[in-house]
Amino acid sequence: MIYLIGINHDIQIGQVDGKRSQAFESLLGDLISDFNIKYVVEEWSDEASKIWKVESSKVKRVINEVEKKLEIKINHIYVDPDRRERKENNIKEEKDLVEQHGWKGIILSGEQKWVIEEEMREEHRKRESMWLKKLALMISDSDIIFICGTKHISDFNKVRGDGFDTLLAKSGYEVEVIDKRFDEWFET
Repeated sequence: MIYLIGINHDIQIGQVDGKRSQAFESLLGDLISDFNIKYVVEEWSDEASKIWKVESSKVKRVINEVEKKLEIKINHIYVDPDRRERKENNIKEEKDLVEQHGWKGIILSGEQKWVIEEEMREEHRKRESMWLKKLALMISDSDIIFICGTKHISDFNKVRGDGFDTLLAKSGYEVEVIDKRFDEWFET
């Protein structure tokens, strides 16, 4: 089983208020304990930690605390491609798409924003395919928690209509989206 948690990325870098941060820490700790989780996989990279000037993601810090408390080992894995991997796989970021259209330095109109949003959906799919490949290399008989941004989850992605959960299910994985009960954390 893959337990999918969609979050606002501010949680990963520790930029949320204490109440929401504690709720996330509690949820993650409870899931690890209740489901005997051995793998926590995250849409993050070492490069992201450097960019955001944090030692590690909030998820990693929570895992370290749970490991000490429960005296267990949890494998924590970052699966998001860094800039080099994105370039090698022709995955663009939003700023690249804006520049590609010649819109750098201007305030985008509604139509221009829609064009960028549409194109970003395809870039998300490319990244999600990379996550799936990395995940397939480590899948074991153990349940997994996978943490990603809410835009990658079908229920929160009303425009796109599908997400990483859909890709996982189509690829034969059993998936449960956990975040439905915790939408007070999220900004879609």
